[in-house]
Amino acid sequence: MTESVSLRDAVGNVELLDDLLLPDDLPSVEARPLPLLCRANFDTNFEDRNAYVTGISKYIEEATRHAEFAKSNDQPNRVEINMKVVEVLKPEVDKLHSFMHFTNNAIIRFCEEVRRLCHLEKRKDFVSEAYLLTLGRFINMFAVLDELKNMKASIKNDFSTFRRYIDGYEELLADVVNICAHMFEQQLYLNPSERHMFVKVLAFSLFLIDGDAANVLKLDQKKRLSISRLDKIFKSLEVVPLYGDMQIQPFSFVRRSQFYDANRWPLSDKEGDKCHVNIVDKLKSTRSDHESYVTQLAKVNNEVAICDRATSSDAENRELTSLALSGVQLLCQWTADVVETISWKLLHPTNSRDNKDCPEEAEEYERATR
Repeated sequence: MTESVSLRDAVGNVELLDDLLLPDDLPSVEARPLPLLCRANFDTNFEDRNAYVTGISKYIEEATRHAEFAKSNDQPNRVEINMKVVEVLKPEVDKLHSFMHFTNNAIIRFCEEVRRLCHLEKRKDFVSEAYLLTLGRFINMFAVLDELKNMKASIKNDFSTFRRYIDGYEELLADVVNICAHMFEQQLYLNPSERHMFVKVLAFSLFLIDGDAANVLKLDQKKRLSISRLDKIFKSLEVVPLYGDMQIQPFSFVRRSQFYDANRWPLSDKEGDKCHVNIVDKLKSTRSDHESYVTQLAKVNNEVAICDRATSSDAENRELTSLALSGVQLLCQWTADVVETISWKLLHPTNSRDNKDCPEEAEEYERATR
């Protein structure tokens, strides 16, 4: 017979359930344990064992040969081996020593010239155009050698000597910048290397001027430099050859200045997606200039042949000189167009993803030009 429980006791028993501790991380109902079966198999006769052992043995044998070579100090002819190594390396080490001495002497001479020209009394004198252009070629030489040595441009370390110890150097470099900009704009050059040198000197000089202060901006405010003028020059020639098949972007040196302000360079700060030289359109003007020049040259040649004059007047000599100069300038312009197009393409390779007209099996431009 079951024992009767009153309603009050039943409610009390149910309320007692609230006092029970039931952690949340424990399941209310435990699952049935599952057995874990482990089977040991001592059969190690794998199918790829022989191939693995053979492959490893090959490396072990090669490592042994290298170890024997590394232990050349234990060989009886180790002196002969060392002498042979010195004989092979000596020419290259001598080149490095010569380069080091040349660099040191060149830096010393350059610093002396800059220090002399930056003297307070010397600044009152006139500095010739040829002197400024020579300093520009000096800077270009340092920059090219430094860029060849380190494409990440340690130019700051190499040129920091006179930037720290020579007062007033920014005024001298401003003169170099102005004369190079004038020569570039007026096309006062006879070969493409001079044209490219002017732009490189502009960029490197601006980088040097902005040493420990925003000197370029100060010179622009004093009308000693014109940033807008230089901005147009850098935009007109974004890529120049450095040496051989190496190229650089001159304006990248201006960007490296700690005082660089992109708002001051609205044109050059944005890199163009097309080469500044459209070689296809240039062909029409090139043919026209070529035909015109050949016609003038033939005319002068016929006049000289018909007249058969032993002497010529000053006016005739000036005409011949002008004709020869214009011919050289035409050759310079045509060569520069080709060189600058190739340099831009080498620095901006295309692919089938960016250019739909480029086939997937197309050869790399750099490899094709070689």
